[in-house]
Amino acid sequence: MSDLRLVGAPARKLPHQLYRIKYAEITDTRLMGVLGMHICWEAVQGPELERYLEEKDCSIQDFIALYHQIFYYEVEESGLETVTEIWGDDEATLTDVKNRFFGGLGCSQMLMLTENEALWMIKRFVEDTRGKHGSTEIVNADDEILESSVLKDGMPQSLEDLYEDLKDRELLGELERHRLMTKICAPIRNECAAINYYLMRSFGHDREGAGFVSAPLASPRYLKPVELSGRAVLRKNSIQLRHEADGGESYLCESLLECSDGFYVAFSELELADKRVTASKLNASFKISDLEAARKLRRPEYIAFFELVGLGEENPEDMMAEVLPKASRKFFETGVLYMDYNSDNDHVEKPVYNLADDVMASYFLTDTDQLVVASSEPGHMMSTELLLRMSSLGKHLEARGRYNFAHPLLGDFIDSGYDDFYEYLKNIM
Repeated sequence: MSDLRLVGAPARKLPHQLYRIKYAEITDTRLMGVLGMHICWEAVQGPELERYLEEKDCSIQDFIALYHQIFYYEVEESGLETVTEIWGDDEATLTDVKNRFFGGLGCSQMLMLTENEALWMIKRFVEDTRGKHGSTEIVNADDEILESSVLKDGMPQSLEDLYEDLKDRELLGELERHRLMTKICAPIRNECAAINYYLMRSFGHDREGAGFVSAPLASPRYLKPVELSGRAVLRKNSIQLRHEADGGESYLCESLLECSDGFYVAFSELELADKRVTASKLNASFKISDLEAARKLRRPEYIAFFELVGLGEENPEDMMAEVLPKASRKFFETGVLYMDYNSDNDHVEKPVYNLADDVMASYFLTDTDQLVVASSEPGHMMSTELLLRMSSLGKHLEARGRYNFAHPLLGDFIDSGYDDFYEYLKNIM
């Protein structure tokens, strides 16, 4: 658990019954297998709060009058992965935390939730996580920002207490739950999106998600399971339209899957009506080697290589955070990797879906003040360099080379242990 403190925040929270939801928002990324939710809680002014303060001989200034909760939820295996609480109303900190957790989800705009919808989601998160992992330890929070890895540290005490009050409440009826599901699932705009989402959810053993993409009246006789014995991640999917002799249409799919024991190729056939799956079946599947999988995932990579000069006392990591506020960060022995994601998930609408297409560009900042930028799209490279040139980093950038490789190379450079990209290139060439 990491401990980040907010200066000037009171040191105590009120009992959860004395807070109410001021507003709540959520991503529309349910069909991608992840959800991010943010709830803002405020103290309820009234007789109950006055009695409590009188009993404690305190004033409201001695307690947290407002706080935020950030939830990161993975549908298939993990359930609720992290819960972050921010005590107080520091907008810059809130934005930073939201960007860190939600920036890579492909949600361009958070959607507002009603109070009952938000409470129902909390109840669902806790129950689903317990179902996947059994009972969890309870974490007590005494810090102004509590970032709890639920899988590692256990469920926050405040969440356990809230769940105890929610567990026997209905909160949403069947129609309201369907409306909520529609809200948290991005619109399905074409047949390719329907197919890719359906296969993504099916191979992930997410029957609820696959069911949402299926036609409401589709018969189980025709909707046969398209899944392997274990959960699988859809790394790539190719769709081919086939015209039947009777005038109908079906879609043939070749899917590259990553499982716990390696890679598989699966062949399936689907039929659609009104962008919903009406029939599906798995025709064949077999395991392939890691080398074969790498060949199937192979694609070009465009790289730009810069030296950072004249930095003085300026910190390049701080400047990168300004340039890429929503990028994810991962620390390696020789530097920091920033991954800047697309603001949407439009890559699911293509006849050839590639999971890696959600990344617009990757940036590796080495400990020797080199910056290596990579993308699979030349257009992205042009906009990326323009972004860097116009930022506070721009005056420190000296271009050292631009390259076009037939296959991804940045990951190999990071794993190689080199902290000098030029020396790395000399070695491999």
